[in-house]
Amino acid sequence: MLGGKKFIVTVLLSVSWSFAPAADICRYVDEDGRTVYSTVPLKNAKKVVCFKTAAPPPATAESPKREERSVESAPKPKVDSSTQARRDNDRLGILQDELARERQLLDEARQALAEQEAARSGDERNYQRVLDRLKPYQDRVEQHQRNIDSLNKEINNLR
Repeated sequence: MLGGKKFIVTVLLSVSWSFAPAADICRYVDEDGRTVYSTVPLKNAKKVVCFKTAAPPPATAESPKREERSVESAPKPKVDSSTQARRDNDRLGILQDELARERQLLDEARQALAEQEAARSGDERNYQRVLDRLKPYQDRVEQHQRNIDSLNKEINNLR
């Protein structure tokens, strides 16, 4: 008998979840001025506006579920080879321009880092303070180097 009650409770819970209405998403502003989006009312927060959300339509025989849809069934756009070659050339030019700009920014970042490494103020007796001061300059150099590596990789993939 106990197994039957568990089954009924499970069925009732699954039915109630399947018919649960879609909750509205509301924007709240809390006491500190932070904006929070939630489907649950928040304590100590003022509701600003709510957005209606539609429940997803039930799957029918005519409309297959999302996971049943095939990527191959979607029509692919056709582009002639001359148009594609022109697009590739345009993209290559843009990437090369970006690469030249990143190299220039890398040189500037390296120069700024070298200037900062050469300068030493009197309050930096502790070497950790020097490292802390240099860290943003080193990060900038590393970021530009990563950008250059990514652009080179993308250019090589395009060729």
